[in-house]
Amino acid sequence: MSIKDILQNHSESQIHQSIEAELIRSHNEIRCARGDLNKATSRLNFCIEAIKSIQENQSETRTTGK
Repeated sequence: MSIKDILQNHSESQIHQSIEAELIRSHNEIRCARGDLNKATSRLNFCIEAIKSIQENQSETRTTGK
C-alpha cells in the first residue's frame, strides 16, 4: 500500500495514531539496541582485558622462569 493510498483511505486521526504508535515502537527498538550495544561492548572489553592479562602472565613466566 502506498502513502497516497493510506492518505486517501484512512482518516487523519487514524493516520496520526498509527504514526504515533510507529514512533513509540521505533524509540523502544533504538533504546533496546543501545542497551545491547553496551552489553556487547562490555563483553568485548572484558575479553580484551582477559587476553592481555593472560599474555602478561605468560611473558612474566617466561622471563622469570616461575
